[in-house]
Amino acid sequence: MSEPQKGQLFKDDFLEADCRQSIYKIDPKEKMQTTLTFPIVIGGDEVPRVIEMELQDPIRYDGNFFTKQDVILTKEKTRLTVKTNRLLYDQWPTEIILLSEMEPHINVIELINYSKSIHKSRMNIFLEFIGPTLRNLLDEYKDKNQLFPYIHVKTYMVQLLRGLGHLHSYKVCHRSILPEKIVINKEKMLLKITDLDCSVKLPEGKAKFEGCELTHYVAPELLLRACCYDLSIDIWSVGCILGELLNKNTPLISGSTEIEVFHSVKKLLGSPKLDDVKDMGFPEDVFFILIKKKKFSTLRKICSDLRPEDLEFLEELLQYSPMKRPAPLSLLNHKFFLKLRDPTVLYLDDQVLPELFKFTERELEIQPELERICTNHT
Repeated sequence: MSEPQKGQLFKDDFLEADCRQSIYKIDPKEKMQTTLTFPIVIGGDEVPRVIEMELQDPIRYDGNFFTKQDVILTKEKTRLTVKTNRLLYDQWPTEIILLSEMEPHINVIELINYSKSIHKSRMNIFLEFIGPTLRNLLDEYKDKNQLFPYIHVKTYMVQLLRGLGHLHSYKVCHRSILPEKIVINKEKMLLKITDLDCSVKLPEGKAKFEGCELTHYVAPELLLRACCYDLSIDIWSVGCILGELLNKNTPLISGSTEIEVFHSVKKLLGSPKLDDVKDMGFPEDVFFILIKKKKFSTLRKICSDLRPEDLEFLEELLQYSPMKRPAPLSLLNHKFFLKLRDPTVLYLDDQVLPELFKFTERELEIQPELERICTNHT
């Protein structure tokens, strides 16, 4: 059986290989699958249960190992996101393992349930449905030639840092913080981090470099193939996302190869200093190679129309040295969030703001300084 192309609807025989009793109902007008009924094994129960789901969108094919679709359970009328992973060598999907080990958090996607297919060749992961991705919203504003609302940027950044702080408190490095991996409920102004497929737990705080997906959000030490990396690579990615939100929905960093992306970083931040190169895990020889064509930072020039506190906050995140990048929760005390920390600010464009500073006990234990913000809002 040939592998389906990206974005193509699955043929009947594809899911038949997974669940022989799959039943499709095709809407002749839309020419897409509208409902899907198949037997699955829920939570280790060996007796198959038949679950009927109404597809909200065509099934999306994302790479070689999983598919993803938004569905409504016909009986419960509950909307979920379902991911179907291929099981390789009986290994459980990383996302299930990590989400099962962590306590739920308002800014991290919640695992509802999971099931194995009849032939146990695939794992179905049922996640809560939130809404479109941040990439969808960025494209929407770009198509309309509009800026991302300034106060929305701050609201979503608080939630992104809180979600990331929760992952880091369990020594979980997401490794792929991208606009495509962040989902948003526009009505509730709620943000959640999702897609932990590439995430890894770092019990020792560091991990050996094993390659990474090339994006414009990758930390410089990964671009240069450092021997090790730590949790701070996620902070760099947050800085890249913030830069895109503040820079008229346009990424600050570009390039189609690792060398091109690093040169773009170098053009933005200038050449790294010797201490920065050492902090990234490289010997002095690499430093002298990197400064052959010395460049000076152009960040303030490119972002000259930003407010001083915005620029200062961006510079905190985008630092060569992993050791200088702050922890996620410590950044919530930055003056960038001063207006949101004002307990009298309860509405935004006639919309009630979410409870941004209702911290969990775990968060307060990690960052005791947050108690002051929490008390003010109470």
